[in-house]
Amino acid sequence: MAINEYFNYGQYNSETTNINLEKLKSSDLNIDISYDNFNKLDKIQKKKLFPFLNKKNNDYEKIYVNLVIDLNANKDDYMPNYEDLIYYQRKAEELFKNKTILEKYYPDPFNFSRYSNIDNLNNIESTISINTKNKYDNSYIKSHNKIERLGIYILPKHASPGFKNFRRILNFIKDKFDIYLFLDNKKEDLDDDDMEFIKDINNIFYLSNLTDNAVADLMYEKKLTMLISIYGFYMRKNVMLMKPAPIIISYQEPPVIYPESCYDYNLIDRYLYDSLKKYANIDETKFKFINLDIFILPVPFYSKFNNLIRPFYNKKKIKIGLIVYSPKISHELVKLVNRIIKIKNVYITIYGFNNIRWLKNLFPSEKIIISSYENTNPVKLQDNILFIDSVNYNNHSTALEILKLKIPFIGYKNIKRYHGLFSESLIKIIGMENYLLADNIDDYVKKVKLCICNEEVYYKLYDRFVNKLDKSKILSDEFYSEKLSETINNFYSNYKK
Repeated sequence: MAINEYFNYGQYNSETTNINLEKLKSSDLNIDISYDNFNKLDKIQKKKLFPFLNKKNNDYEKIYVNLVIDLNANKDDYMPNYEDLIYYQRKAEELFKNKTILEKYYPDPFNFSRYSNIDNLNNIESTISINTKNKYDNSYIKSHNKIERLGIYILPKHASPGFKNFRRILNFIKDKFDIYLFLDNKKEDLDDDDMEFIKDINNIFYLSNLTDNAVADLMYEKKLTMLISIYGFYMRKNVMLMKPAPIIISYQEPPVIYPESCYDYNLIDRYLYDSLKKYANIDETKFKFINLDIFILPVPFYSKFNNLIRPFYNKKKIKIGLIVYSPKISHELVKLVNRIIKIKNVYITIYGFNNIRWLKNLFPSEKIIISSYENTNPVKLQDNILFIDSVNYNNHSTALEILKLKIPFIGYKNIKRYHGLFSESLIKIIGMENYLLADNIDDYVKKVKLCICNEEVYYKLYDRFVNKLDKSKILSDEFYSEKLSETINNFYSNYKK
């Protein structure tokens, strides 16, 4: 059947229906189509058609960049099957290694594809159009010996967990620093809980109606000692590149690392830094780090829910939970879940707001339950005696929510993925890496079996886990705030321009 029955380059009719992409099976097909016409297809059609596009087409690279980025960030819209997940993950890795294409198109750096391979980290400047202006005179740095004015930028509360992660520790650090809080919201956007956390902070600035230049001017006028940016590059890249403070530190974004051309320093935890040194070829002439002696994130505040219960072990139906949303679903995770449900009497509930039809296609087993999850009321999570991790992109604030309920969580250490290294930090800080951390699927399944093999073993593990968790103080806002304040002060006292 001739390919032009489906597409006629330059003459594609956007109203054409029932394009039979299922018949496009031959590897000999070489479809020529423009970027504009490609975009008139729906997302399922784009996914199916892409493997057959003519790579010599002038629009191929543009299609490639936009499709691969969007698909890996919004998988449930494209409904990829297991083979598709493998194919498009590989395409993302190829893309982020290709400096020529990256420098030509500057694909959106804020997505789950960017660190699909830890070897791509040094390509970050190829994904960001950097135009550092340095228009301000910041020569006043170190005119005093302590942090006199600490600026904190937080992106809009609806845009990221970063707002809910950080707001709850403001009550603790406000007594340690003279805080200047820059919120990219209107005051009326904040609820009663938000206002409770910031009520005693004297200098609060609401930015949502200001231009980037106005925000940068406002920050500079305050003569900040340093500025901590929480997702600032995501919302206010131009502000950060204008350098409105003498030291600008990236923190919790999401969390990622940036070269000096974007931020002066990256605040990360010591275990993550150690892993970067060991597994990634980081050029430390371009990247600078401040190491925090505790997990990178404070425990997020979603609700006042605090009804802790001892998990109930039912040997006839052993319930395990997984909280995940579409960008975190990979073919490795599908493989892991399918291996775990082969264990006798094990059932997995997948929580999140995902395309249910897509998840049922990926996980057709009756031992998989699909459920939504509202983090302001986590009571349904307490049906599970154990939680598992996502593989390529670990659970971060979600894992902390699970630990806050004092339910054991098995982390996954993926040394090939930057975002797959965070579980290592979390579990090592608790001191449970021998029981609750795996670095490959075989080991992971063995650890699940060990944790749940019988009631006596489970509760011994559980009691050890709770004891270690309490001793770590990782769930203590006050302890986290002490560590954060100590880290920032020590950095500044030793800072040399």
